[in-house]
Parts: sequence; structure tokens; C-alpha cells
Amino acid sequence: MTSDLLDRYLEEGFVRIGGVFGAGEVDSAIRSVEHLPDWARRRNRDRNIQRIQPLQSRLVAGDPAWIAAFYDNPRLDRSIDAIFGERIRPAPKMSRDPHLTGLLIEPLDHWWSTGLHRDYRDFLENLDIDAWKARTGDLRYFNQINIPLLPDSSLWVIPGTHARDDREGEARMVGARSGYRDCRSRSMDPEEVDAFRSELLDGLESCGAVNVEASPGDLVIYRSNMLHCGIYETGVKRLTLHDAVYSAEWHEYVKYVTGRPAGQTI
Repeated sequence: MTSDLLDRYLEEGFVRIGGVFGAGEVDSAIRSVEHLPDWARRRNRDRNIQRIQPLQSRLVAGDPAWIAAFYDNPRLDRSIDAIFGERIRPAPKMSRDPHLTGLLIEPLDHWWSTGLHRDYRDFLENLDIDAWKARTGDLRYFNQINIPLLPDSSLWVIPGTHARDDREGEARMVGARSGYRDCRSRSMDPEEVDAFRSELLDGLESCGAVNVEASPGDLVIYRSNMLHCGIYETGVKRLTLHDAVYSAEWHEYVKYVTGRPAGQTI
């Protein structure tokens, strides 16, 4: 498993590993988080948010010890160590960073999308692009994780883009991403929503993007410096744990570029 997973991750920039968490583990996690989406929407006065993070700082999320217990899974450890065990020391166990876990949820009113992007490069003004590029080939950086508790097909990726620059069509899509993000706060009739969705999906297809369709209990690991996109549908319930494989170097980099530790509070 070690060689196969690592080879796929190095070549394509993502892997989906089926059945890492069993049905009982998934059901227990759902019971721990299913009340949070409604709470977060009321608290933020935003019915279209798609993320709550970090869970560990939310008293309403209950005792955060359940997260560490959930991550204490030998199948998870084997999968993570197969890719990162020789690159991050000590070998990364998810429970080593039990304070940054997020929950990805569905919007209630408006379809929207992040648009095609690379993390940090496309969201931070005045980013030191040379420092960003210098780290993109290093597996101690830019590794995110999704663990769906319900079926989740929100994530799209363009395989291999973690290891190369944007092509012309991809760069155009990155430049257009704000239009899809603005849909979050817009009321649109169904025909307008369909037009935005079709435009985005056609563009992703033309760039060779892949829809990562994940089942409950799967583990999805992807390089967040690759071109990727989240598409958030109303009416499709979503509960996906979102985290990362952290290294000391990654924490230092995030603090360097943002002025605060890794993990976004929403």
C-alpha cells in the first residue's frame, strides 16, 4: 500500500481511500456534529456558509475529545504514514493536531462555488509568491484532508497541477472565480443558477478536472496547492470533516503568511 499510495499522490496530487472509517464510527461522528450547521447559520446570520472551523473552540460542539478518539484509527494511521511517514517527523498522527478540525456543510439558499484556485496563492494579497512556489514540491506543506460523513461530491481537482504552473485556460478560470463566489450572497432564479453551474462545469471539464466522489468513511487527501474547486449545492446535505496533515514547517509557514496559526475560525 505504501508505494502505491505515495506514487499516486506524487503523480496526481490526490488520493481517495475507501472505507477508512466504519459505519459505527461515522454514525457516532454524525451524532456529534449534526446540530452544528443550524447553530452556525444562526450565529453568523448567514444561511449559506459552508464551513465551521475549528470545532475544538466551539463549546456548542461538545467535548472535543471525541475528535481525537475518532482520529485514533489504525487504518487512518496506516494511510497517513504510507505517504508522509518518511517526510514528517515524528510520523504524523491526526490526533497530534486536535485543535483545527473543520466541518464542511451545505448552503441553504444559494448555490455557489469557490471557483478554481490554489490555496494561499489566490486568496492572500501581497503573498510572497517565490516563498509559496519554493514549498509546493515539499510534502511537508499543502496537504488537506476530507472525511465525509455523508456522500460528498463537492470537490473537483485537476490532477497533476500541484507540480506545474497554470495553463492558459486554467488561468482564465482562476481569474473568473469571484463570480462564482459572489453567488453565495445573490438571489437568482433557477435558470440563472443553471447558467452559472453549467459555465463552471464546462470550464472544469475543458481543463480536465475530476470530480472526487467520496462515500461516508472515505479518506480524501489532496495537495491544496493544486488547482481545485468546491461546488456547493443547496438541497444536498453535507457533513464532511475537514483537516490537514500538519508539520512544524507548515505551521511556521502559515503563521508567516497570515500572521496567525494554521486553522481558520468561522
